[in-house]
Amino acid sequence: MTKDQLEVREYRDGHAVYEGESRLTSVLSFGQARAQMGIIRKARRSHARLSMRSCLCCRRSFESEGPGNRLCKRCRSVIGSQDNQMAG
Repeated sequence: MTKDQLEVREYRDGHAVYEGESRLTSVLSFGQARAQMGIIRKARRSHARLSMRSCLCCRRSFESEGPGNRLCKRCRSVIGSQDNQMAG
C-alpha cells in the first residue's frame, strides 16, 4: 500500500487539504485543515479494515469494522436495548 499524499496548502484566503492536484476540502483555517486531514486519514484507514464476518449472535454475514466488531448492527442494538432496560 502506498502512503497517501495528503497535504495542507494555501487556498484563496485560507487553507485546504489536497491529494496531489485535487482539492478535497473547502477554505479552512490552517488548524481546521490539519484536523480535517487527520479525519480523512482515519476514515481511509477504517475503511481499509472492513471485512465480512459472521455475527456471533445470529450467524448472519455483515461488514465488520475490525477484530473488536463481532456482532451485526441488529444484534448489537437488541443487546444494547436489553442492557438499558436492566439498568433502568
